[in-house]
This record gives sequence, C-alpha cells and structure tokens, in this order.
Amino acid sequence: DVLLHGVDAGRRAWRRCLEQATSPVEVHEDAWPAAGERPLLVVDAGTRPDPRAATTALAWLSLRGVTAVGAATRGPLRRAHLGWSLTQRGRAEPVTPGLAAHALGPGLLGAGPREVAATDGGLLVLAPEVRAAQPSALTGRPVDRAGQLVTTLAAHVDGGACVFLPGVQLRARARERAHALDLTTTPGWDEIASSLPTSFWSSGADVFCPRHPLLTPLGVPEPVDDAVPSASQTPVKGPAASVETPLTGS
Repeated sequence: DVLLHGVDAGRRAWRRCLEQATSPVEVHEDAWPAAGERPLLVVDAGTRPDPRAATTALAWLSLRGVTAVGAATRGPLRRAHLGWSLTQRGRAEPVTPGLAAHALGPGLLGAGPREVAATDGGLLVLAPEVRAAQPSALTGRPVDRAGQLVTTLAAHVDGGACVFLPGVQLRARARERAHALDLTTTPGWDEIASSLPTSFWSSGADVFCPRHPLLTPLGVPEPVDDAVPSASQTPVKGPAASVETPLTGS
C-alpha cells in the first residue's frame, strides 16, 4: 500500500514511478488509511521520485525486528533535520535542522543509519505490525509531521525498532523547515504513550539515539520540555539510560 500526501506537484511523477513496481500497489491519498495486512509506504509528494530510496527503505524493513523506516528530506542545499529528540511529555525537537546536505553532523549523526524513537521523512515504510498498532484516531485524518512521529512511535509497542536513514536523502521541491512540536495535541498520542513498554522511557527522554545529554558537548542543545503531560502521561520509572549501539547497514 502507498500513501501519497503533500503538495500536488509531484503526485503524477510519483504515480508513474510506482507503476514500474513489480507487484501491484494500492494508492491512498492525503489521509491515513485503516490498518491493513501489507506494509505501507508513506510518500511526501513534494519530493522528487526516487525508486532507489524506496527500494533501500523497503530492504531495511526486511531486517529482523525493524518495523518502521524513515528516509531524510533535503532542499537544494540543506537537510530538514537529522532525526528527532522526543521527551516523555510529548515534546519533539528536530536534531540539527538546516544542516548542509552532505555534512556528517555532530557526532557523525548524518553518517549512517541508526535506531530512533520516532521519525518522519520524505518517505516512511511501516510494517503491518505498526499499522495494527497505529492509533485509530489517526485513520482518515490528513497526514502531517506530528502524525508521522506518533505513528512511527507505534513501532515500539511490540518491541520493534524504528530506523532513520540520514544517507538516503529525497530532494524536496521547496525548502523545508523543521520546528519543535507538541505531540500531546496530536490524535492518538495518549493511546500510543500508554501502550509503550515501561522500559522505553528513561530520565524524561527516549532511550534511543539521539540523546541530547550526550550531544550537548558537541553543540546540540538539550530540549526544553514545557509541554504539560496529561493524566495518561505520568512519568514511568524505568531502568537507567544506556547508550544504544547504532544499527549499521550497507
């Protein structure tokens, strides 16, 4: 299944690209479809068609335990971001927004794939497990950045992994800007936050790279968490944070 969203300019080009697929695809537009039994490819129609990027993302989904994959977006000169930092109170902040397209970034965050808590991108690939765990409140709603983050967060409900591919860069037709988001206002946040395992959160931040406390000496500021948690977001006591080994791949 394929979900096209965003500006109309690139939809015709993406459709032509999808017609070359070796197996039939069902195309949805603009709004999140209901849960299905097939992987879902979420495509920002504001990017230039890139079959190799889609193939690479789908290949990562074939790895054991990987249930969501996101590919980066860049403008003519700069990337939208290198992933997102997410706090338990629902505040998401882009990591190094506006970094030069080919820069490696602080701590080499732009050098290779890594496991993250949630992501958006020029394209996302969601396994059937994620579609089953996706909040029902998102079905039929327009696709936006916050909804993508909440949906990919569902990758961890059953112990899966969400992977961000900074090296797979889809060229956006317009300059992108990524800003901090309050996910508590996004439909489905409460549903997903309450479904995550208690070990997911630690010290008010996600246990996956990027962790702002580790990146602060490199010039990446810690997020200011000023969102007010709802009753379902009472801090969960978890194990002490540990540095995760980033996923690697070719």
